[in-house]
Amino acid sequence: LEYGVAKMGEDGGADQAKTSNAEVKATELLKGQMKVVEEKIVAKMNVVESKMNVFESKMNAVEGKIDAVEGKVDAVRKFDALNEKMDVNMNVVEGKFNTLDGKIVSLEAIMVHLVEQNMKLMQLMKHKSMGEGDLIEDAV
Repeated sequence: LEYGVAKMGEDGGADQAKTSNAEVKATELLKGQMKVVEEKIVAKMNVVESKMNVFESKMNAVEGKIDAVEGKVDAVRKFDALNEKMDVNMNVVEGKFNTLDGKIVSLEAIMVHLVEQNMKLMQLMKHKSMGEGDLIEDAV
C-alpha cells in the first residue's frame, strides 16, 4: 500500500511537473504569438499613418488649389465691378457728348441765323447807300 501511494505520488508529481512545464511552454508560445500580433499591429499602424500623411499632403494641395481658385474668383469679381464702373462712366461720357452735340447744333443754328442777319444787314446797307447816292445825284 505504501508502495502504491508512493508510486501515485511520483506519478502525480510527474504529472504536475508535466502540466507545469506544458503551461510554461504554452505561456511562452502565447507570449511569442502576442509579440508577433503586436508587431503586425504596429506595422499596420505605420502603414495607416503613412497613408494618412499622404492624404493630408493631398488635402493641403487641394486647399492650395481652392485658395488659388478663390483668388481668381475675387479677381473676376473685381474685374466685373471695374467693368460695371466703366460702363457707368461711359454712359456719363456719352451723355456729355450728346449734350455737347446739342450745344454744337444750337451754335450752328445761331451762326446760320447771324449769317442770315448779316446778309440782310449788308443788303440794307447796300440799298441805303444806293439810295443816298441817288439822293446825292438827284441833289446835284
